[in-house]
Amino acid sequence: MNSLYVRIMVVVAATLLTLFIAALHGCTSKIDNQETYYRLNRNLDAAGVQFYQREAEVVNLLGDGEYMPGFGGHGRDYKDKGIRVSFIDDPDGMMYGRVSSIDYYGADCSIYGIKQGDAITEAETVLLKQNYKKLENQGFVYKNGEYWIMLQGNQQVNAISVDFRDERLMDRNY
Repeated sequence: MNSLYVRIMVVVAATLLTLFIAALHGCTSKIDNQETYYRLNRNLDAAGVQFYQREAEVVNLLGDGEYMPGFGGHGRDYKDKGIRVSFIDDPDGMMYGRVSSIDYYGADCSIYGIKQGDAITEAETVLLKQNYKKLENQGFVYKNGEYWIMLQGNQQVNAISVDFRDERLMDRNY
């Protein structure tokens, strides 16, 4: 083989390898910063309920609760625990038949240590440190990947909603 040809092939191979590594780094750093249900569940205390849990597991854990029909899903309210749990009924959804939303208004529940009665400003600091971004003109709403956390209250947290917003279902009208 011609030595010029070998040099060109080495340069091309090195360039392709560099581009591949750069692309891989860009993808992994984005994934590392996005919330996952596994990471979220490690920082969630909601009467034993976890994201991606099957409805039967929740009922087995907490009982039937108050059934709440909805559009594209349904929920169960556990007033004695201070939580509402929602499930997606659309088979196209990533969380089909599983916990996709938890609203908690009970004092015994928390996310990243944030609980009812905490100062909103302190809760916001915690969420920003967890790579959540505050949505402009949305009140106290924070987003990380497909997970949204909404703090309710003025000076203090009165309730918290944690939702998985499935992009596959965003264009659906139920």
